[in-house]
Amino acid sequence: MRPRRSSHDRRCHRHHQRVRLQPACSHDQQRRRPHGQGHRRHVLGTSSSRRSRDALETTFLAGATGLTRRPALLACSAGLFRCPTGLPAASSHTDSRSEDPTMHKHNTYVSAQLNVSQMLKSLKPLMRAGVIRTGGLKESKTLIGATNRWGMSLAALVETGAASYPDRTAIIDDDGSLTFTEVRDQGRALAKSLRSLSTADGSDLRSMSLIVRNSRYMVLGLIAAAYNGMETKILNPASSLTQLQNIALEYPSDATLIDAEFTDVIAGLDVENKIITAESSAPEDADAPSVAGYARASDLIERGATEYRNVALPKHPKQQPTVIMSSGTRGVPKAVMLPVPKTPKVLGSILDKIPFRRNDVIQLSVSMFHAWGWLNLHIGLATGSTLITHRIIEPVRDAAEMEKYRVTAIISAAVYLRDLLDEVEKTGADASTVRFIVSAGNAIPPELVFHLNKRFGDGKGVVHNFYGSTEHGQITVATAEDMLDDPTTAGRPGPGVRLAIIGEDNQPVAPGETGVIYSSNSMTSVGYLSDSDSTDVVDGMLSTGDKGFVDAKGRLYVGSRADDMVIRGGENIHPRVIEEFLLTLPQIDDVFVIGNQDDIVAKLTAYIIEAEEITDEDLNNAVLAGVSKFSALDSIIRVSELPRNDSGKVVPRLLPQA
Repeated sequence: MRPRRSSHDRRCHRHHQRVRLQPACSHDQQRRRPHGQGHRRHVLGTSSSRRSRDALETTFLAGATGLTRRPALLACSAGLFRCPTGLPAASSHTDSRSEDPTMHKHNTYVSAQLNVSQMLKSLKPLMRAGVIRTGGLKESKTLIGATNRWGMSLAALVETGAASYPDRTAIIDDDGSLTFTEVRDQGRALAKSLRSLSTADGSDLRSMSLIVRNSRYMVLGLIAAAYNGMETKILNPASSLTQLQNIALEYPSDATLIDAEFTDVIAGLDVENKIITAESSAPEDADAPSVAGYARASDLIERGATEYRNVALPKHPKQQPTVIMSSGTRGVPKAVMLPVPKTPKVLGSILDKIPFRRNDVIQLSVSMFHAWGWLNLHIGLATGSTLITHRIIEPVRDAAEMEKYRVTAIISAAVYLRDLLDEVEKTGADASTVRFIVSAGNAIPPELVFHLNKRFGDGKGVVHNFYGSTEHGQITVATAEDMLDDPTTAGRPGPGVRLAIIGEDNQPVAPGETGVIYSSNSMTSVGYLSDSDSTDVVDGMLSTGDKGFVDAKGRLYVGSRADDMVIRGGENIHPRVIEEFLLTLPQIDDVFVIGNQDDIVAKLTAYIIEAEEITDEDLNNAVLAGVSKFSALDSIIRVSELPRNDSGKVVPRLLPQA
């Protein structure tokens, strides 16, 4: 006689019969485990712990969008059953391509408890910003279905954006504008054309390098790669020709998307499937070298929508890590491998601190080939916002567009914000629609914070400060309230971020004491492509190379690079403090101060751009009076401009020697 099933088993059996899932009930697996395997401990960093965490986070996402009313969807998203096509299953979205044995891994970590805490704390800001949308079951299924098929990728974001906001403008660039539907359709078309190409040995394309300035082609290239599960390497075109060529030779890709002005980078190299972006309105393209032998991105998009329209895209492509070049301000840029995000919680840490909202109009004045610009591309698409971005940052045009499109958010760096402020003051452009400004990439002077807060938005405070790096992602964010209280702070870490100030004994220091800043989170980079690039990791946290301290309120203050600080008279002298003071002087238009400690001899060199003439003696007297008696400048070098990269940071190796 067959034993009577419990009510729980009967429900599992009926569900199994309806959707043909195996096994019939998750408890069956537990009962069948050999002795001793029922309570296996998950070791952080192992594939089993990652799968469990991913399943938990996907279940959380399902619940947040109202799908808990659908048992099949919830069970599949939790990883309890093998899911049929169209239902969300937890998966790592990675494969062996991310396990390159030649790369240098960081081996950072965050605890399972911190991941769960981040997940829970991310729900409210994600819903507030419109990333998690609860407009109805259809919209929720679209969100979950897209995430299941393409992971937390740009392909999934543009699919959900097109479903929710089909006619809303997604991108405004040098070549016009595209709606969310047009971005999705052109991204799909480019992906289909890429599937028609192959490598020399006949294999499908598995990777693509991008050497492209901000434009629709950067966006479409990344989206097409996500549709196909291709690894992307976003190279910094501001790097030297030798550096870019070495990267192309050492880490070749199956295809290269490149602007016409940068084709000399790969000229003479054995590069397959060269794709040039379409003619741009940028004036430098008139002098671009020959493009013979290149396919045009615009042609591939057109053929993808016509000739290759019936080409099938992969059903569940495994998303690959993204490689982005570090800024290289202190040496050769490093190829940094960023992990594949699993759920929107990685955006929740940002949205918890910065008030992004659904359908914002964002002026993106940072390069997408830097991690900060790449991250804001994701946020823009996830929130259904319009991104205004151009190949070259021009304050006159940007001020006019801010007023024309009623910009609500500005993402930039201090050096560009200063130029924008000057133009707004000169023209009287309306800046009242701006709800927030985020500065990142380099320190923002307190005086600039004051004037931006006064001129933009409602006058009550709009400036936020983001502190992070290519390797770390987010570390801290100073909110508008933080900046009003103290404009020199870098803010507090968001949910899911570990932060510690480490002393010379490799132990955390007390609040208020200075040490090296270490941090990690779930999006901290996997490692460097080159095994020759070293890292400094303490207790699972990666060093930033910056010195700083955390005050009693938990706010971080960044002093300077660890190798810039000098010691005089037993006092630590930070060049950044001197810079901030000099920028308050009416005679100084811009400045960069660098320190060098040679055994017991400490030298400070200032590179200045004068607004008004000032003698070295008067300048040093001002520093001694305004900073400290140990801060005298040894050398003052006048320059016409400071060599800055696209994120606004000064590149010291390009400065004239004292």
